[in-house]
Amino acid sequence: MRLPVALGVLSLMSVLVAGCSSSGGGGAAGPGGGQADQPAAPRVNRVVFASPPPQLEGNNPSRSYSAPSAFQLRPMYEYLIGIDARGKRGPQLATDWMLEPDGRSYRFTVRHGVRFHGDWGEVTAKDIAAVIKDISQPDSLSGSAPFWRLLTEGVEEVNPYEAIVHMKAPNAEILGNISQQLSGSDIKSSANYAKVGHTPALQEAPIAGTGPYQFKERAQGQYVRFERVPYEHWRHVPAFPELELRWINEASTRLAGLLAGEIHLTPLPEDLQAQAQRSGMKVAAGTTPGVRAFLQFRGVHLLDSKDPSKGYKFPNSPLMDPRVRQALSKAVNRDELNKTLLGGKGEVMVLNHFHPTREGWNPEWVQRFPEAYGYDPAKARALLADAGYTAANPLRTSMVMLTLAELPQSQDIQEAIAGYWRAVGIQVALLNVDRAEDERLSRTKEYPNHLTIFTAPSDQYLGVRTFNTYTNAVGGSNVDMPAVDAGYNERVLVTLDDKKREQMWRDLGESIFTSFQHVPLFWLPVQVTYNPSIVAGMVFPGSTSGLYTHLELLEPAA
Repeated sequence: MRLPVALGVLSLMSVLVAGCSSSGGGGAAGPGGGQADQPAAPRVNRVVFASPPPQLEGNNPSRSYSAPSAFQLRPMYEYLIGIDARGKRGPQLATDWMLEPDGRSYRFTVRHGVRFHGDWGEVTAKDIAAVIKDISQPDSLSGSAPFWRLLTEGVEEVNPYEAIVHMKAPNAEILGNISQQLSGSDIKSSANYAKVGHTPALQEAPIAGTGPYQFKERAQGQYVRFERVPYEHWRHVPAFPELELRWINEASTRLAGLLAGEIHLTPLPEDLQAQAQRSGMKVAAGTTPGVRAFLQFRGVHLLDSKDPSKGYKFPNSPLMDPRVRQALSKAVNRDELNKTLLGGKGEVMVLNHFHPTREGWNPEWVQRFPEAYGYDPAKARALLADAGYTAANPLRTSMVMLTLAELPQSQDIQEAIAGYWRAVGIQVALLNVDRAEDERLSRTKEYPNHLTIFTAPSDQYLGVRTFNTYTNAVGGSNVDMPAVDAGYNERVLVTLDDKKREQMWRDLGESIFTSFQHVPLFWLPVQVTYNPSIVAGMVFPGSTSGLYTHLELLEPAA
């Protein structure tokens, strides 16, 4: 028996709705739809959003980059399943979807009459099939690529307006992966792609999408510009004729541009945010929880993910020892970091990916957190000594310094953490690595004894798959644990019964908690500082790939 969309989403995939979100979708009167009132005329033709640059620049979301870089082309694309600005999932380019009688595949009905930018016709099932095929290619850098490559059997084009995504087994992750929550499944014109014949270079236009904005131009390392489509868009007509995403790494430079009126919206660290507010700027925050800040361990990698008996790539790495990983956590004063660098706005993370709003939550972890992870320099020293690291033989490691668009305070937080570690006798080097090179070293698992900060807005499924497992993950930033990998891939992922899956999630969380796979830091609000004389505000979920979404909904100041 087929399950209608309401049952398919709510009963089988309820976890992906709770605490997760993406960019707009849905009706004409909601946050993702048309506006009931006539907006004020904009004071500028081009509204400018400035942020640190993406990790990688690219013109194909399915192939060119992973989630942290997804925001660069978000305004021009749409998805089968959308999420509105308040975090609610709903139809977008698909009007409905159903679980097939085989209990593992999904049938999507494509919305009639949605046109691609330019002269590339309307969206059909052929375009859905082409996107899934593209993201599944061996060279795809999307974080969802392993899911599509390993777990799907292809897409059946039933007719121009119906497509069935065939799965090899029941899979609780599919609706989240194909939705606007994540990047990669952005719907592109297969006819345009076939005409170009290759993934567009940065000097070329991206493949046509269907969003309210279409691509105008890109200056590599500087900006991407979009323009309002020259027709009434089926879902929303942007108030600003043009939109620019401008890359400015230094927060102080972004503040100066905001105060000078050269940019109109930007993320800022807490101290500069306060300075901007004193000058009349305002702050908007994401509407849903979901962004996590944590430290990744790099160096605990199996030689062969298909055969754990072959051992680990860097068996002598200090990070192989769970006592070392625990000590690195217990040396961090999260309360002080939160008060001094985050203005007290962070929620201390008890366990990465797990939260009271998500599946499998165990309240006992809160009581056990102080002993297992909480700040205790003396215990950190004792753990290090027990592992063989003393003043005569100090632990040496390296922190790869990153400036994250999602966390403007990232450099300051990493430097503060390095100071905590030095206070317990750890010798830590701070390394500045080119972002493209860092991505390469991580994916090829060449870091033997390194950590770095990371922020992620992913749902629970993608988070665990990407940062805790190894058979279905692209990167090399995990602590490879066979028990955790099997718990996710062989139990949680293939179970569609809510009650059974709840206990499986809890068991998996316990394995993660006791193996110290990350240094958990905070659940964070995503904030944007804006000029209220130009824009009326910004309403966005703040927990999607790339975080800064729904820019097409910006309204001019009155």
